[in-house]
Amino acid sequence: MEKKIYRKPAMQLEEFISDDYCAGACGETEREYNFACDAPSGRMYRYLNSPATGEKPSVDTDHEYVGRFNPCPTTHTASTKGDFSYGFIDRRPYNGIEDEGEAAILYLEWGKEWHWWGEEDIITNGHATTNLNMKEWTYTKS
Repeated sequence: MEKKIYRKPAMQLEEFISDDYCAGACGETEREYNFACDAPSGRMYRYLNSPATGEKPSVDTDHEYVGRFNPCPTTHTASTKGDFSYGFIDRRPYNGIEDEGEAAILYLEWGKEWHWWGEEDIITNGHATTNLNMKEWTYTKS
């Protein structure tokens, strides 16, 4: 007589892989966003720990002063993996908080600054756009 073996049924799950992942993993080269540097002049602030890929933070979120900002009359391209964060361009009266119409997405360029005690990361340039919906931005393959 043949011995019967019980096997517990098993469900096999497949992991969802987004198009963003497949873009890099499936042979397509890295993509670059096209964005207009169109925010008005003022003082640039960025919200801490608020990448532009998530929800826009509330105006009472911790933020830091980045520097003076003047728009470039051009459309920039930057890696979709670049340093995009939520922030605002503070205009008169300069009060250090986000007022209506001051919200922006910032693209920050980083570099190194050398001191006798070592190096530190610094922001070397910043761009800002008033188009807060990155899903509407166009992109190209690099």
